[in-house]
Amino acid sequence: MCLIGKTGLRIKKQLLPLLKIIPVLVLVFTVFNCAGRAVSPGPGTSDKIADLDQEVKNLETIQAEETARLGNRLKIVEDRTIFSDSISFEMQNEIENLMTRIELLEKNTAKVLSGNQQGNSPDLTVLTDEEYRAKYISALASYQNGDYSAAEKAFRELLQINPLHDLADNSQYWIGEIYYARKNYRQALEEFQKVMDFKDTNKADHALFKIGLCYLNLGDTQQARATFLTHVTKYPNSELYSRSKSYLDQN
Repeated sequence: MCLIGKTGLRIKKQLLPLLKIIPVLVLVFTVFNCAGRAVSPGPGTSDKIADLDQEVKNLETIQAEETARLGNRLKIVEDRTIFSDSISFEMQNEIENLMTRIELLEKNTAKVLSGNQQGNSPDLTVLTDEEYRAKYISALASYQNGDYSAAEKAFRELLQINPLHDLADNSQYWIGEIYYARKNYRQALEEFQKVMDFKDTNKADHALFKIGLCYLNLGDTQQARATFLTHVTKYPNSELYSRSKSYLDQN
């Protein structure tokens, strides 16, 4: 597409000098004809002058028509150049989108192969946004019903299917809650810390608070206090603010 744009500019540069030189050629042609005929004045001079005047007018008409024709050609070249640049921009965006999708597929493929090597081959069929959300709600229902094994499996599959989905960080958070409910505070701590790795996650507030609780249950009051202090500093408007403040006052 860039080649078309450059060609259009080259044609335009080649045509512009022609537009400038045509009036000069007309003038030179007229002067030479007038000079040549003025050398031998004689009978019928007035008629010859009239003929010359008509020839000049004819040349001016031809020049105007040629100028208009060349102007139209330049306009067509410019329009094609603009169109080509627009198509090139759209294609570049499509290429970037495809590269993002390919990168995501490569990550999922690597995870599938890793799962197969461990004797675990979850169904990683690509889901639509609606299907992804439906599976997330189902996993959350399993958690609320106390079926932690089914819930954890579903949440982990969602993370493998699309770790960039806007519910992926939520899925990671609930995995932490599952281990916290099982009183496996060490594993819960690791899972909650992973939530903080998601860019612009909406679960950072709750995850940070739960990290503080994990440290508290593990007997690390120093880390727990530091975490709760970070929480009240970063999230002064959090619904969990008063609870973090209470733990700080107690420790």
